[in-house]
Amino acid sequence: MEQRCPCRISELFHELDAQFTIESEDETVLTPVQRAVVSLLLPENVVSAKLIKLGKGWSAALKFLVIPSVLQHGTMATGAVTFVKLGDEDEVEEEAEITRHMMQLLGNFCPQILGYSEHQKVAALHLSLADLGDARPKGFADLYADLVSLEKGTCGTLTGGKVQARLLSCIDFVFNTLIIRLHNSKSEQLVHLNVMDELGFSKDVNGLEGLDDNLMLASGWVLEKLWRKQPGDGTLAGSVSIHIAQIFGEDAPSRPELTFLHRSYPNMFLTLLQDKEPARTKLNKMRAMSEFSLEQCYVHGDLHGDNIMVDSVDNRFLIDFGKTGLGHSLEDVTWLESFVLLSYTDLANDEEYADALDLIDALAPPRGLSSKSCDLQSMEFVFSEGRPSKKKDVPLQPRIHAMWNIVKQLRLYMGKTMVACSKGGMSSTVTGASDEGEAKNEAMLASLLLLRNCLFFMSARENKDAPRRRQFSLALACAYTRSLLATCKC
Repeated sequence: MEQRCPCRISELFHELDAQFTIESEDETVLTPVQRAVVSLLLPENVVSAKLIKLGKGWSAALKFLVIPSVLQHGTMATGAVTFVKLGDEDEVEEEAEITRHMMQLLGNFCPQILGYSEHQKVAALHLSLADLGDARPKGFADLYADLVSLEKGTCGTLTGGKVQARLLSCIDFVFNTLIIRLHNSKSEQLVHLNVMDELGFSKDVNGLEGLDDNLMLASGWVLEKLWRKQPGDGTLAGSVSIHIAQIFGEDAPSRPELTFLHRSYPNMFLTLLQDKEPARTKLNKMRAMSEFSLEQCYVHGDLHGDNIMVDSVDNRFLIDFGKTGLGHSLEDVTWLESFVLLSYTDLANDEEYADALDLIDALAPPRGLSSKSCDLQSMEFVFSEGRPSKKKDVPLQPRIHAMWNIVKQLRLYMGKTMVACSKGGMSSTVTGASDEGEAKNEAMLASLLLLRNCLFFMSARENKDAPRRRQFSLALACAYTRSLLATCKC
């Protein structure tokens, strides 16, 4: 693609400004520099362009579908749909490098780089997906929203069944075909790490900072947002305590149990995080058990539903490799599951909230998570047995039932990943372990990742006005803490 000289940037911005439109749910407005950088990517025969924002604002970077109007030899046409990633120059430049590697691993199921531009520390990457045609592709998150939308009400209908089938098929393709190509790209040498240190759970232990400088898990950055962002106080325990107080009242952090409608769970702040015994002893014991030798593989690192694209004929693509790097294969499936549970599903009333709570024991088994507990029949059995007697024969609310079907499919791949890692020796204790011990390591790592995700969503500003979802995040965090303590026999 022809690149235009940066010296023409002011002229280009002036020419395109009136015909450069942005479509977004949050009324996003680009700065003059951002507009100019995007303008540099477009060929000179593009006379106007519509930018459709992708994603829900979890990242500081911006992503847009681009629909250009092309003038050539007196003819006007709508050009092929492409997309643009816009952000910090260093980050976008690094993403361009990793995207080239992903192009080798994923072929046409990965964005192809069309161009790159930068100006005043802002950069943009212009990308295309194979054969998008004239149809606007959707993200996995958008398809899921079509399924569980309150306005559309498709759950339980023929239309909803078709959307659910597309989502389940998408999960199968992503984890059977695409993600596995990344995970099969493994490092040749084992690295040694402490998983709790790596994920930030050791923030308050023995003067540790909470995160290593050179992270060996691709998603190690997530928990840092909890203690760095308001109302976080710079510590992990203190920040969690603040959020619990916001959710349930000032005395909530000191309660031995927290009650969520009809269910109660041990307060994870008291049982694991507070700077007192016996919590400190349990945290130190768990930390001692989280010393791993890890055979790293490539992981997407930010596999939420906006980074899985689906076109009109159900071609599926992975996009946005800004967090892609070496890590553990469980990072991807646990991240996507947590978005489905704690970001994409509104709990519109207490009936839906109660049904979501009824799923917790199947998601975070009291005796500890394992590959066997991820089996579909096992999950259904635990859910059925744990439901209140008066609700035994009452079906789940339609939207919660749809969410449950999606999560069960993701759990299937979580279980398969745990088995593959334990058999393949992807991670083990530094001192060596039996097959049973290896499986326990994977269960511990999955539980830590899921607990970390719950704390992230409990504190996320995007959930500030979703009190039931925030409570559900905390309930799951308490349940995963219980699972971890059972796994570690603390």
